[in-house]
Amino acid sequence: IVFFIFTVSIAIWQISSFIYHSAANEDIAFFWTKHLLFLGICFIHVLPYHFSVLMLDLKNQKKFAVIGYIIGAVFYISEAAGGYIVSGQQRSYWGYSGTLGPLAIPYIAFFYVYSTALTLNCYLGYKRATTDAERLKLKYLLIGLLIGTVGSIDFLGMAGYNVYQFGYLFVDALAVIMAY
Repeated sequence: IVFFIFTVSIAIWQISSFIYHSAANEDIAFFWTKHLLFLGICFIHVLPYHFSVLMLDLKNQKKFAVIGYIIGAVFYISEAAGGYIVSGQQRSYWGYSGTLGPLAIPYIAFFYVYSTALTLNCYLGYKRATTDAERLKLKYLLIGLLIGTVGSIDFLGMAGYNVYQFGYLFVDALAVIMAY
């Protein structure tokens, strides 16, 4: 069920991103960012981490997963209520892009803490694997994680760099590899 919710999260992010980037005006773009796009993103790194906890039977890390969901919910509420992560919009040649708000850096740190924990879980799981099939599964997952992490390139556009936000391609690749 965690993987299913992860893919739903990706779908919410990507559908709202399409509408957001092609919005007719800044108000519509900001609405989509605050309410739907960020709903898709706020748990997008906690969900695969939780998946790794379940897949590798890491009972001692379940609390960290719950903490991640709570922190993600707090970030979502702060974004929906006041736009504290994405505080505004900027227009570029390909559409709207958010501008970083006062809680953006803590959110990005949260993103990378859980992404790193996920990668570490998979790496250590790979080292402890007892069968070739298990090692191969974790090897593919590690490759997928490295590919998926490149998706964070979207943060550069929010930081003011005129970079097309194509991170969805890398996150899609991660989801396909995880499903495989």
